[in-house]
Amino acid sequence: MPLSLAEPQPAPADQAAPLRVSQSSADRALYAAITLLVLLAALLHRALVGSPVFPMDDAYITLHNAQVLHWGHDPNYFGTPALAGATSAVHLALVALLMFALSPPVALWAALWLATLAYALGLVRLARVHGGSPAQASLLALVGLGAGQVPHQLMNGLETGLVLAAATWALVLASEPERAGPGDDGRPAHRRVWLPCLCGVLPFIRPDLLPLSLGLLGLLAGRHVRAAGSWRGAVRPVLGDLGLAVLCAAPWALWYGVSLGTPYPGTVEAKRLFFAQDGWAAPLKAQIVWGHLAQFAGDLGLVTLGALLLGRTAVGRVGLLFALALVAAYCLRFPDALGFYEGRYLYSLLPLVLYGAASAWRAGPQGPGLRAAVTGLLVAALAQSYWRAPDFWARHQSYCGFTRHDLAGTAAWCNAHLPPGSTLLIHDAGYIAYGTRFRLVDLVGLKTPSSVAAHRALTHPSGGALRGAAVSRIARAGHADYLLVLSGS
Repeated sequence: MPLSLAEPQPAPADQAAPLRVSQSSADRALYAAITLLVLLAALLHRALVGSPVFPMDDAYITLHNAQVLHWGHDPNYFGTPALAGATSAVHLALVALLMFALSPPVALWAALWLATLAYALGLVRLARVHGGSPAQASLLALVGLGAGQVPHQLMNGLETGLVLAAATWALVLASEPERAGPGDDGRPAHRRVWLPCLCGVLPFIRPDLLPLSLGLLGLLAGRHVRAAGSWRGAVRPVLGDLGLAVLCAAPWALWYGVSLGTPYPGTVEAKRLFFAQDGWAAPLKAQIVWGHLAQFAGDLGLVTLGALLLGRTAVGRVGLLFALALVAAYCLRFPDALGFYEGRYLYSLLPLVLYGAASAWRAGPQGPGLRAAVTGLLVAALAQSYWRAPDFWARHQSYCGFTRHDLAGTAAWCNAHLPPGSTLLIHDAGYIAYGTRFRLVDLVGLKTPSSVAAHRALTHPSGGALRGAAVSRIARAGHADYLLVLSGS
């Protein structure tokens, strides 16, 4: 069945002119080709790196937490629930599920590649729903997979790949026109439910996706009001969307609530109190954030220009508001965090940039000129990304080397030289728990929630001046025998 593209119609107030895209053998072949490409990349990666190793200590918090879920107790952080230190309950659950069939490092490695596959397929669909050809869809996927430090972010052992995948699919679902009657493909009419469900899960993939979730639910509400002609007529579908979102959020919120006492993770809050940056002068915070944004844009290169097209559509404007909310929140509360782990929090904005580019293929009255210009931009961005890829990948490998030699070596030294039963006051909290069975006290509070109280009482109010006193209080309370701190922490 050939691909059917309707002629562009005048755009409604809230979105660009919709295109009805029916599935075809070409689409199925394209999805199969992308799946095969990701599978081959995963096999090549495994052949090159051997046993999986991850470039960030926090990845080993996830591995340790997944092990604790299987063991039923934590041999390192006594009495601490498995969900402590987990920014993403969804990522942790996926790894723990895969561990029923795979060893812990391979389970985490497989979770990363499943997220990469979901992200790649989402990019293909994003292009297709905006009228991109199979070649343009492949181009968008290759750019999205190779831009800047995306390969590093996908393989960092954290939830970044899931963030990219989830944000991309949220933009896809928000862009697909809802059928009011039987479609050309013969499928029955239905009210779209997947977007509200995904909006409910987004904050539990990572909490900073909450503004995107709320923005897209607001966008859906506005569409219901316009379709019904009044708020009164839209009450039922709006409440239906909210109900679906709450229903899908409830299991994750309940898990956090039962484990931690709050329906959301406390990892960012623990770090915020420890680093105590929200009292810094506004010009200094703005300068730091601007530097991180400039580094992020510089890493992405030419594809960043896709952000200039976000204002054309309602979905794009929601994305712009999300970006502003994300940057403003970190600027006010924790400016240095935007540079942590090679800007992993900023990479949640990449799907918006790619959406902006893809939306040009549904250009409507602007004609083929904009579509051709964006296609040319993506070709240049692809060439730029893959030309710079070896340098970025070498940096990734150096981080993996630090894990392989320094983190693993430190854990091995501790196992060989420290008395069994010792209590270690530590920072960072990941690999040392994965690689040893000493009793540990996390001085930041990610894995030892009681440490947060000392930083809330001393470190944060003093702007960091009393951090030493807080650490001393934590060491005494935890009866620590040794202090183990990563260089630069």
